Amino acid sequence: MTRQVEDTPATNELLRFNVLCRKAAVLTSKGSKSEEMMSYLDEEFDRIDKEMDLIAKALEEEDDDSINDEEHHNDGVQATSSMIIEESLQELDLERIKRKG
Repeated sequence: MTRQVEDTPATNELLRFNVLCRKAAVLTSKGSKSEEMMSYLDEEFDRIDKEMDLIAKALEEEDDDSINDEEHHNDGVQATSSMIIEESLQELDLERIKRKG
């Protein structure tokens, strides 16, 4: 008896792509309403793009390291991702403080 894996956004790349496209479409629609909103969203897209590159790079480096030590890989990815997310949130807070101040 073979087990079939249910295609969910967590397991299927195309489904994940479609979910993210819908969210991006909503954001771009909102962002196009004014120059200020467009500028903000454009900056955020640039920031997110850089963060995604950093996460992808960290995952690639961890994949290379995991050939020898799978357990180390899992701990390293979680730690690296957590650090990147924490740094991003701090930068976002600083950006908002600067804009409001």
